[in-house]
Amino acid sequence: MQSRSNGSALQQFDMDQRRSFQQPVTIIEREVDPVHGLCQSHVMQPDIRAIIAASSHALVTGRKVAGLYDQTQDRHRRIAAEARGEHLQGLDGDRNVKFGGTLPELRETGTGAAIYMEIADDTTKGFDRSSAGHFTCRIEDQVVQLYDHADSAWFTFVVQAAE
Repeated sequence: MQSRSNGSALQQFDMDQRRSFQQPVTIIEREVDPVHGLCQSHVMQPDIRAIIAASSHALVTGRKVAGLYDQTQDRHRRIAAEARGEHLQGLDGDRNVKFGGTLPELRETGTGAAIYMEIADDTTKGFDRSSAGHFTCRIEDQVVQLYDHADSAWFTFVVQAAE
């Protein structure tokens, strides 16, 4: 008798398991917070673009950045950056957020964004880990042009250099 009850208990367990696999699965979609961009956002935030532009200019030219004019957003940004070799430190004064590090890895303390960046001639290229987006920057005098590969668009920044 025991074997019969054990057998039917196993059969009941097996049937319950099959039913649980046949249940429809509910997928929960969540919105991405535009201020704190998560890795799944795939949209590079304008603040991160500005940090990349300032960092690129400081690292390529060796000159201090005292501010940026973001032509796309038609606004002045209070961003400062200074590089010594492959070491960078900076401040986004609009958000009171520090950024910097040693190439190839840079960090931003506001959202915790991590940026991978390489220098080649008068350009930088890299990857914004917070948006999973690639970028390329061309630096010429006081102008930084950033190409956001995910947006397939150019963004232009005019650098105010520190004296």
